[in-house]
Amino acid sequence: LEREKIKNLLTKKEEEKKVLEKKVEKVVKKEKIEGLNPYNFISVSKDEQKLYIVSFDGYGFKKIKEFKCTTGAEKGDKEKKGDKRTPEGTYLLTSKIEPPNLPSKYGIAAFPLNFPNPIDIRLNKDGNGIWFHATPIERPPYNSEGCVVVNDNDMKEIMEYIKPGESFICISEDKMFDKFGYIKEIKETVENWKDAWESKDIERYIKFYDDDFLTGSKNKNQWKAYKEKINKSKKYIKI
Repeated sequence: LEREKIKNLLTKKEEEKKVLEKKVEKVVKKEKIEGLNPYNFISVSKDEQKLYIVSFDGYGFKKIKEFKCTTGAEKGDKEKKGDKRTPEGTYLLTSKIEPPNLPSKYGIAAFPLNFPNPIDIRLNKDGNGIWFHATPIERPPYNSEGCVVVNDNDMKEIMEYIKPGESFICISEDKMFDKFGYIKEIKETVENWKDAWESKDIERYIKFYDDDFLTGSKNKNQWKAYKEKINKSKKYIKI
């Protein structure tokens, strides 16, 4: 009887273990987001004074490497020229500048950001000359005029992940990349917008646009009228 009790107890524990493993697997397993190519980008946490190389593998975001960095001497988002703040947002690293075309204080390389980007312009932010660059000396935290700065040795590693004109740097107060749980929803929204555009259903298409939408000099109603006119001349639309 005792042997039978022990056998039943062990069987029960084994079954409980399998149920628990399935629950854990369900939590850990990530769903692949089809149609998005793997890519790397740079994430900067101003609060931590750290720079991360982040990889998107089709399922989610993963930290590859991290480095110390320094940002603007003044905290907060950049608002105007000369405020010594580092802008917060996502920016394209537009080009690469190297010696001898680069002053020595910028180290082995510099990558200009497309600041102000369209969102910054909409928010009336002002300024220019915001770079991600290196330095030949060790810089303390919060010690730039608004740029994101790393030492020369770290820049050598980071440059392996940068393609000028294609790579992005995401700058925020705290670490953002571990909060991007909504990529699938964004992708679905873009696909639905695309389907509405291709169907030439102007009413469904325009619902994707905010009431304060503005492109060039056109507001939402003007954009709708413009697209309606364009669509009438098309036999079909393929995005």
